[in-house]
Amino acid sequence: MNGCLPQGFYMRVLLTFYATLSYMNLRNFQFGALQFFVLSGLFAIASGLLYYAGQEQTYIRIAQAQVLPKQYLYAQASEHGLNYRLLNRIIECESGWRMVQNKASSAFGYFQILDKTERSTPQFNEGKRKTDPIANIDMGLYLYEQYGTSPWNESRPCWEAAH
Repeated sequence: MNGCLPQGFYMRVLLTFYATLSYMNLRNFQFGALQFFVLSGLFAIASGLLYYAGQEQTYIRIAQAQVLPKQYLYAQASEHGLNYRLLNRIIECESGWRMVQNKASSAFGYFQILDKTERSTPQFNEGKRKTDPIANIDMGLYLYEQYGTSPWNESRPCWEAAH
């Protein structure tokens, strides 16, 4: 997330801080004011950071909206009238929905896009790279629209058997 905090982070910290203050007040904790605010503040910041860490692992930020890669693929495939189930099977066979580098080639990402193939896409010409999860999906969709399933012929037995 490029070092920025997710939307709502500060609000979560403030709400947690307030809830902690309220709970401690109800329980009649015998703290001095300074200890009370320091403890509550630390708890609030810790809960906000835990929330942030979970979001960092789970979501991809796209134009201020957070979307899972499978949801993004589904939305794009639906919008362009493409076969989502087939594209999903191809990704399952190619990478198992992991952004990984193929050790035997330059293939990378969900769709295992080769360097040479990447350079032939409009996304590459726009400055996007296959190492970006969304760009990788967009490149895969472009390739599918242009060439059908031929870019993934090597894994054909896997994704044909998967349905």
